Amino acid sequence: MGSWLEITTVAEQRHGLVTTADLRTAGIGDRQVTRWVANGYLVREARGVFRIGGCPTSTEASILAAILVHGPGTYASHRTAAWLWSITGFGRPGRIEVCRSTPLSNQRVAAVVHRTSKLPGHHLVVLRSIPVTSLPRTLFDLGGSMGLEPLDRAVESALRTRHCTIGSLFRVLEELSGKGRRGTANMRAILERRGPDYVATESELDVLGRTIVASTPGIEWQVPMSDERGYIRRVDGLHRESGLVIEWDGAEFHDTREQRGLDADGDRRLGSLGLHVVRYRWSDVTMRPAAVRHEVATFVAAASAAEPAQLGTLTGHSCP
Repeated sequence: MGSWLEITTVAEQRHGLVTTADLRTAGIGDRQVTRWVANGYLVREARGVFRIGGCPTSTEASILAAILVHGPGTYASHRTAAWLWSITGFGRPGRIEVCRSTPLSNQRVAAVVHRTSKLPGHHLVVLRSIPVTSLPRTLFDLGGSMGLEPLDRAVESALRTRHCTIGSLFRVLEELSGKGRRGTANMRAILERRGPDYVATESELDVLGRTIVASTPGIEWQVPMSDERGYIRRVDGLHRESGLVIEWDGAEFHDTREQRGLDADGDRRLGSLGLHVVRYRWSDVTMRPAAVRHEVATFVAAASAAEPAQLGTLTGHSCP
């Protein structure tokens, strides 16, 4: 049973999967494989790929099986990779997508295979024990098959993780962009919107809130604030000319008693600097977006039109 122990050890690292090559390396011949399949010890998943009997099926196993069918140099990519990276808006993949740099026989149809001429090593990682394109590379590839706005939301979601930075996206664009290359135009447009110093949103609430008040010019996002006591916090939005601070209060980060106390102390310190803090919750941006837009625009217009001596009065009010 030593050979059985060998293949189960391999399968433990591969979502319960082994290949014909693994079986041969363990000294297991074709007749033994046929008997094990008949007895339920092995279950055929794809051509040359088996699942250990009793191991549960999973989306990850299906993705890895498709990769193993196509052999070394194959990586989960596009929408399949986006799901593995848990990017907002991507559900479990239907037809699995992979990419590789060398052509294959048309007989292999376990997945949609994207052929690429550029697949450098730093564009590839292993995630959940599955070979996959890096998150920046995944986003670039998606740019060739998605509209600008869905891709923009995917990029924003990715930038909120530790696996993607604005710099890494610019680097991938530089490495892969070329005349006629799919994904180049969309990714360039999205990065031009942000610029190299862009600070990502912190949540979906932040994304929606920014969209609602986008018609008010001059708002800076994710601005660190300090006073004579030192660092206060990074505010979600700041309109310097009017002295308006905008905070998007998600329940996850702002509903604990401790955090409410910290928020109140920070608001008082910001108020001492002559700033006016307004706070909006998920219900505000989803159920009364027009009111939020009007409140912000009205305050900015009134404060901008006021005499400098009046600005302190305008910014001294408590939050609405």
